[in-house]
Amino acid sequence: MAGIQIGGIVSGFDTQSLITALTENDKKPLTLMQDKKDRLAATQSAWKDVNTRLTNLRSTVTQLKMSATFNSKTATSGDEKVFTASASTSAAAGSYQIKVNKLAEYNRYASSSAATITGNSSATSSTALGLTGGFTFKSADSTSTGSITVTSTDTLSSIQQKINNANAGVTASIVENSLVIKSNTMGAKGQITLTDAGGGTAFTDLGLTQTTAAQDAEIVYEGMTITRGTNSISDVISGVTLNLVGVSTTNVSLTVATDTTKASDAIKAFVEQYNSLMDFIAEKTAVDPQDTLSTRDSTDLTPYDANRKRGELQGDPTIISLVSQIRTMVSKNVAGLNPVLSALSAIGVTTSYYSGDGEKQLATLVINDAKLQQALADAPGSASVTGRGETPVKYNSFISKTAAGITGNTSATATTVLNLTGSFTVKSSDSSTTASVTVLATDSLTSIMNKINAGSAGVTASIVDNKLQVTSNTMGTPGQVVLTDTGGGTAFTDLGFAVDTAVSSADNAIQSGQSGRLIVEIDGKDYNIQFSGPKTSQQVVDDINTVIGSVATASINSDNRLVITNRSTGVNSVIRIKQIMEDHAGDLAKLGLTQGDSGRGKDLAALFTAQVSETQGTITSFSALGSTPVTSSGTLGLRIDGTDYYVAFTGAYNSSDAVSKINNVIGSAGQAYLDSNNCLVIRSLKSGTSSSVQVTRIDAGLTGLNLAVGEYGAGAKGVTGLAITLDNYYASYVASGGILSRKQQSLTDQMNDIQDQMDALNARIKEKEDRLWQMFSDMETKLQKLQAQSQTLSSYLGLLTSSSSSSSSS
Repeated sequence: MAGIQIGGIVSGFDTQSLITALTENDKKPLTLMQDKKDRLAATQSAWKDVNTRLTNLRSTVTQLKMSATFNSKTATSGDEKVFTASASTSAAAGSYQIKVNKLAEYNRYASSSAATITGNSSATSSTALGLTGGFTFKSADSTSTGSITVTSTDTLSSIQQKINNANAGVTASIVENSLVIKSNTMGAKGQITLTDAGGGTAFTDLGLTQTTAAQDAEIVYEGMTITRGTNSISDVISGVTLNLVGVSTTNVSLTVATDTTKASDAIKAFVEQYNSLMDFIAEKTAVDPQDTLSTRDSTDLTPYDANRKRGELQGDPTIISLVSQIRTMVSKNVAGLNPVLSALSAIGVTTSYYSGDGEKQLATLVINDAKLQQALADAPGSASVTGRGETPVKYNSFISKTAAGITGNTSATATTVLNLTGSFTVKSSDSSTTASVTVLATDSLTSIMNKINAGSAGVTASIVDNKLQVTSNTMGTPGQVVLTDTGGGTAFTDLGFAVDTAVSSADNAIQSGQSGRLIVEIDGKDYNIQFSGPKTSQQVVDDINTVIGSVATASINSDNRLVITNRSTGVNSVIRIKQIMEDHAGDLAKLGLTQGDSGRGKDLAALFTAQVSETQGTITSFSALGSTPVTSSGTLGLRIDGTDYYVAFTGAYNSSDAVSKINNVIGSAGQAYLDSNNCLVIRSLKSGTSSSVQVTRIDAGLTGLNLAVGEYGAGAKGVTGLAITLDNYYASYVASGGILSRKQQSLTDQMNDIQDQMDALNARIKEKEDRLWQMFSDMETKLQKLQAQSQTLSSYLGLLTSSSSSSSSS
């Protein structure tokens, strides 16, 4: 009988393989979870890169926020052996001439050497001098006098220490075994006084001798001789520090200029970082092109998107919003600025669209360097307003035939001899001088022009397209040009003068008997100009300049339009036509100005750095109030921010009571007060474009308030520069606790949750593996016992079989 057989060590099973196979399905979710965790980690890494690039971009914006980036100045010396210079942002650009006559010097005294004093050639500063006596010393600007006593054991070094301990405005030192005493103050204020105090010969034997005299610096600037007790002079040219290093016999130029390099570099750094961010985002949001059906196996029924590679941030709403907002902000105008310089495109920074194989269209920034440099080089401009519509007053002018038309020669020019003779006179109606012009056969249009101009008859002759033009120097009817043929030939007829621009009595800007008032707000202050006709445009200009001349200038431009230009420059230069009030509708219409017209100064720095507050709607009385501006009962009507208020006065009111009365009615909507000129001011308490104040009614007894029906004042929107806007937006993303910080924390939390799930699943699998190992171990033990029992039974069976065989044999 065969024995019982069990394969392997005991069971013969591959236990590890069996357990692996039994837990294989349990481990499949781990792979999916790890894949998801890896994707989240890749997404988090992409967001970290976005954060880094956005932080770098914000640092460039920080530079653009600072006015010093745009207002830096350079100071260049024509000879740096005479002086060097530096300039602050407040320095005015320009060229200066400076001559250096003297340099400031410290006063110095030096003693004899220790060897000379002692007669010992080997003596040093630490050798006892054997002198007795004393002396006093002080600097001219010192409040204390130093006094020392010299004993026989003193050395130059110990005398040096005694002098320095006295604190008398001087400093002693040892140089080449000699005692040197130097003033602590440069220039004349540092003059040292040394006095022998007697009691010995020490002062004489030390041999103190002046080696450098006290001297102030002396320069010549703008014809003025200026002295200073220092070689570093910062109070002569505002914002400029001169460092004198040598004297000169002639003027040396100093050039102060705006340093555009700093601003240019800052703008270029911004564009570089912007493009770096946008390129990276484009990469991380890209999707591979969709596979076409022709490239796929006909049996492949998986969705088209299954094998497409996607960027880690593709489809993320946060990145979509970030890109959209950034692009919008860098492309829009900054509200409230002069339109000429209110957007990046105005300085040559524009969006460039490009596309390529496998590449979606992407917006990055490019720089037109020539346009940028021109914008940086232009000085900040002034605010101005310009009349529109018909020109109010014209210059009268006449124009001749062309040179070709006069001579019959098609190639004739203004310098071609005309071969005419004759004479004529010319003058402006308001000129007391008449110019008499004699035309010779050798004259050309140019030589006739010169003869007219030499006559100083209130007209100006010029050449226009090979024609002779004669124009009055005065606008309107006073400038009527009078041309008269005086005979002696056919020159006047042959020149063929014809009216080029006509004038008439209707060309007055303000007609006879008509009047009005113009209120111009300049840098926040109102200026009232009264007109009474008739007035030509030039007279209107003169009237305006009489009132605003110190802060702005009125003129007639080349298009014959009225222009009012502020004298201040930059973003804070503001002009507004606040009110046009007329006795009759249209009286001032020919000025071409419109109520509400406004202008702000041009300023490139403001595009990035401006922080201008919103203004309030305000009206101001056109002159100071008298002691009793309200003489009898009446009503003042005001419209503040669109709401009507009526202030009813009963009887006479002094100025302070009138102000109180107005405030009691308008309450929290506005405020009335008297300014420093005792003018009545009424302002809205709102600000911005929705803020306004208007006078809707003013009865006869209130004329002393010096307001007029229709007077209107509107608030203006504030200005926030691009760099400030961008910085605030970027901060919301990269600041601690900002959008990106929260985004990354969310991703970290998700990865931690997945890891927790993986750890829990691994623990469960480990428990199952442990149970299986225990089960197999128990089975092995039991099989081992069975195997032992089998062997025992086999032995017993063997013995029984042997016994049975022996019995049979016997």
